[in-house]
Amino acid sequence: MAGKPAVPMLLYGARGTGKSTSVKALRTQYADRGLRLIEVLADGLEQLPALLELLAPLPYKFVLYMDDLAFAGDDERFHKLKALLEGAVYERPSNVLVVATSNRRNLVTQHWSDRPAPDANDPASWDTLQDKLALADRFGLVLTFPPFDQQLYLEAVAYILGHELDEATHQAALQFALEGRGFSGRTARHFANQQ
Repeated sequence: MAGKPAVPMLLYGARGTGKSTSVKALRTQYADRGLRLIEVLADGLEQLPALLELLAPLPYKFVLYMDDLAFAGDDERFHKLKALLEGAVYERPSNVLVVATSNRRNLVTQHWSDRPAPDANDPASWDTLQDKLALADRFGLVLTFPPFDQQLYLEAVAYILGHELDEATHQAALQFALEGRGFSGRTARHFANQQ
């Protein structure tokens, strides 16, 4: 917001821990200072150069937001994103920041069978692995959202409800999570919404 250089950010971690909520909160917090949030779907990666050209002269700061980012191993679209983050002929405008969320650190699917044996003689097999890992490396700032445990979940419920939990609410919140929803901020919000 101060006009200084910023690096692309990847928020990754367990589901329901607040990754997307954190990005959306930027819009609320900084809209009056000219921040705009633009969600980019994976199908729209082809249009990134044209989008950047449109955004560059505008008097706003933009977050290009990519939610639940992940690519199959054979999905070539991840190369478009790699180019946007670093390495394209076109330069990302200074008023644009890329922020992505994902449930996994390595954004391109890998299987153990894809990994070459340590003594593999085929350099192409190592190159393929490096290519898949290179996308996540282009995010200069990686924030990890660890999974909630029971205590953090109950604290989230209390925070959302706005008061300490009595014994009945404490037990109901635990039962709600243990019915298959798990301990997460999302589960806490769903429980609180039913109270």
